[in-house]
Amino acid sequence: MKIAICDDDPVDRDEIYRIVNEYHTDTQLTIRCFSSPLALYNEQLESSFDVIFLDIIMPEINGFQLAKKILATSGNPLIIFLTTSMDYVISGYEVAFRYVPKPASSDIIYKVLDAAIAKLQPHRFILNCENQTTVFQTKDIYYFESINHHTILHTKDDSFAFRDSLKQVILHLPSGKFFQIHKSYIVNMDQVISCDSKNVILANGEKIPLSRRQAGEFQTIFNYYLESEDE
Repeated sequence: MKIAICDDDPVDRDEIYRIVNEYHTDTQLTIRCFSSPLALYNEQLESSFDVIFLDIIMPEINGFQLAKKILATSGNPLIIFLTTSMDYVISGYEVAFRYVPKPASSDIIYKVLDAAIAKLQPHRFILNCENQTTVFQTKDIYYFESINHHTILHTKDDSFAFRDSLKQVILHLPSGKFFQIHKSYIVNMDQVISCDSKNVILANGEKIPLSRRQAGEFQTIFNYYLESEDE
């Protein structure tokens, strides 16, 4: 997860960095610090941060203006405003993910980071392959297939092969959204339109084999899933 910290006050900026850097998580964090809001904006165009800690009162452009500019032109990061007064809360309600009062508190920032990871991670699958990292939105994944000691990630238009086993893959997928229907297949429940005793039919028309051992459990889960989606 890529995190930016933007504050023109070096003392506050360094303290936020210290707290975030000491945060313990299984998610790999990359942290960048900025004293200039415009420098952050230019970097966001290139790096696309996931989370941005943003001071409100800064020279050049204030935090609210910068947040709106970023969200309009360069992705959809979670904006966490740093503020000395909660009077600013109403002004930023359209763009703020959270507010952190200054001076910074470790407990508050850790809770904010917990919430950010919970919001971001279930919707993404990160593929590291051949020195390249690719981030997929889980809604765009149709299924995973295991062939000849490789796993293939299938989207609507493309396929991507990598070395992890399905056993490893499923640990990094949101619980309840993906189901292993066969020793060689994991399907995205959002992409399943029907099933019978032998096959699962996906939204793109592909038929994926359903193992006899998993058929009964999958039928039950699929029916429950449809009912919960209708609520």
